[in-house]
Amino acid sequence: MSKVCLNIPGNAAEAAAFYAKAFGAEPPALMTYSQMPPGTGDIPAGMGPLIMHGNVKTFAGDIMLADNASLENEGTNTASAGCSWTRRRRRAEPG
Repeated sequence: MSKVCLNIPGNAAEAAAFYAKAFGAEPPALMTYSQMPPGTGDIPAGMGPLIMHGNVKTFAGDIMLADNASLENEGTNTASAGCSWTRRRRRAEPG
């Protein structure tokens, strides 16, 4: 299974919905910074509605997304990405 991680400049919810539709997946699971449990830290000003963690489960693996406020504040339209995958071991043939 593969896992792709995307840091997006302020529109992770929109991107998650796009990827869910493109891959025929269930609606994405999204958590905003304002939904963090109390006592886990201060939320910087303006970050409350941004996506802290998003996940789209596809047939090939997970697409994980988050809003990156530093990218949004720079006024750029860039995103960063990472990828990992696991390889399943084949069972030895009897014999």
